Amino acid sequence: MMNSPEFPGTNRLVIDKRPPYPTHPAIYGIKGHPELLARKTGRNIHINGKSVWFTELDNVFAEELIKLEGQYHITNPGFSQAEVFYREESSSPAKFNISSKVYGHSLATGLDQIPQNVARQTYASIIRYHQAEDERLVDLRPSNCMFGHTAEDPEDKVYFTDLDPLVKSNRVLFGMDDNPTQIMEDFVIPDIRRGLEQMAGVYGQSFDDLQAMLTEMIEQRGYKNVIPSGVDRDIASELASYRSYPIPNTALARQKKRAS
Repeated sequence: MMNSPEFPGTNRLVIDKRPPYPTHPAIYGIKGHPELLARKTGRNIHINGKSVWFTELDNVFAEELIKLEGQYHITNPGFSQAEVFYREESSSPAKFNISSKVYGHSLATGLDQIPQNVARQTYASIIRYHQAEDERLVDLRPSNCMFGHTAEDPEDKVYFTDLDPLVKSNRVLFGMDDNPTQIMEDFVIPDIRRGLEQMAGVYGQSFDDLQAMLTEMIEQRGYKNVIPSGVDRDIASELASYRSYPIPNTALARQKKRAS
């Protein structure tokens, strides 16, 4: 079940200037709430000089979260949006994406702490998602998934933990200017490949079935079957501490889930 983090009533939420993950200074803690993470949202664009919020993208994201949990067994740490103050004395808040912190291990760099069956199922789910879902949630990759629990739910599960993911609606890709195919080729596929290689070392066996699934997905979707130069770096280590993510209309997602 997808639950939004509980906020402390009418108390002001204030950014903790000490980032919980120093390698990702855009992610903050919330003072007095070590169970929460925050990232300033960029989910608006400027049209004719006015800031516009793309509700359509929220709807797509909510639908993808339901699909991830229901069809691919990847849940989320409760995504929402809140007005947060940079300092106690601030008079004007900013919009931040908020989620519960996941306490656990990365599916990219913490495989030695994750049961083999969990890793296998998660990698298979990520590959199947990208084969079937037309690049909707482009940032679904091992580096953005964790096996662990939240303060609200002690049961260990696989979580998608990207606080500001790239989401493609029918009209627009929100996020970087890159097209989703390029993101898949430059980041997602190398991330999956690297993880499969690590799985072989950690668990002492090859995963030819998952390698075959990845090859089939690449061929079916028409992606380049190469790791481009300039991206041959440890993306998993770079992104592993990017621990959680949210989005506005989680209430919409919960309503749709209840109605189904």
